[in-house]
Amino acid sequence: MLTLVIALLAQAAITKAPSKPALAIVTRSGNEWQLEYRLNKKSGAWLFPVSQPVSATQKPWRERAWRVVTPGARIERRGSYDVLVPTNGTFVPLKVRIVFTPTNATLDREYDPAIAFSNGATALYSDQFDVVPSDDLNAIGIKEAGLSVQDLGGSHTAVRFHDVSGPVFAQGRRQSNPVLTGGETYVVFGSSKVEERAGVAMLADPALPEWLKVEVADFAPNVAEAYASRLGSRTDPRLPLLLMGWRGPTPGKVINDGGVRPGQIVFNFEGEGLLDSNERAAQRTRWFIAHEMAHF
Repeated sequence: MLTLVIALLAQAAITKAPSKPALAIVTRSGNEWQLEYRLNKKSGAWLFPVSQPVSATQKPWRERAWRVVTPGARIERRGSYDVLVPTNGTFVPLKVRIVFTPTNATLDREYDPAIAFSNGATALYSDQFDVVPSDDLNAIGIKEAGLSVQDLGGSHTAVRFHDVSGPVFAQGRRQSNPVLTGGETYVVFGSSKVEERAGVAMLADPALPEWLKVEVADFAPNVAEAYASRLGSRTDPRLPLLLMGWRGPTPGKVINDGGVRPGQIVFNFEGEGLLDSNERAAQRTRWFIAHEMAHF
């Protein structure tokens, strides 16, 4: 009798035990990028929640930038989502290898998949690698755009970041092979100098016009100090990180936009109008810093 009770309890524990999440391994070796999925269940499709199109063209980006090299799978577009589907058989292979080029582009109401720096460093947005299983391709095609992992009935993918050349910068420090699950953050590959000033960490593209670097470096610490004096110290011991990308002096453009992620503010600067000091752009940058740092 006792043996039967123990067996039943063990079976109940197995039934209730949560399954491990799907795993994605992102690897950079020199200029080559590879992604390997180790999926945790058989499914007729795996959709990518981060599938919004490029803002400027309204075209998908993943099919052109990601190439599946594992036989038996491919990426296709269904409605508002990119989907990993089988090319033969019923299910997507449980291991899928993809080679990709980081996409440095502004998406429609979504964070940039990558921020490319002129010195070869690259920041990847962690949640672009999330996948959610689905066995109904027709249902995927009619889902509204911009649904979260949870809205789609899934859970976040565990993502391991590996750079053959050394540690990556993730969540406030350099780490070897960090694994993030629902990290909602940027992970920086390659040589990069993170500067710390009075409660703020900053990582700027070396090619960013010097006046913009000075503007941010002078203003952001003052904002951090002002918030701390009025609201108290932050509960997170890690310094907020300001990522500043530079897309070059595109003729006829003055662009400074970005977004906020947990512990990070992301800037995208572009245009010949930013090569020299621009007070209107400076005001917008200061407003953006003050507004977004309130989230911390």
